[in-house]
Amino acid sequence: MNRNHHQGAGPVRNNHIALMVVGIGVFAMWGLGLVSATNTMHALAKQRKDLENRLRILQEDNATLRTEIASQSSPRVLEQKMRAGFICLVPITGDRIVRLNTGTLTPGGNGLRAVSNQIGSP
Repeated sequence: MNRNHHQGAGPVRNNHIALMVVGIGVFAMWGLGLVSATNTMHALAKQRKDLENRLRILQEDNATLRTEIASQSSPRVLEQKMRAGFICLVPITGDRIVRLNTGTLTPGGNGLRAVSNQIGSP
């Protein structure tokens, strides 16, 4: 009873090997793609978090500057700066004021009109 133990196992066909190699390759590429997508997702999430933190800091700085501008432009502070000589106000004299003639309009309505600094002059 000498039997060949390999009698039922025929030769390995090449198409089975090729199919297994292609299947393993597809599975490996899918795994690498998944890892790459995960890494990209984490990098973008970190970038978004950094940008949100920067935006929050800039909004806080804007709020601080708004309150400082409001306090510096209050009438009381402006009067103190004027008394200290930091702000110099010059009164507006009559020769610096330009008045438009309120006389009759030209027939077209949109024509040029003379401008004068004299009150009541044509």
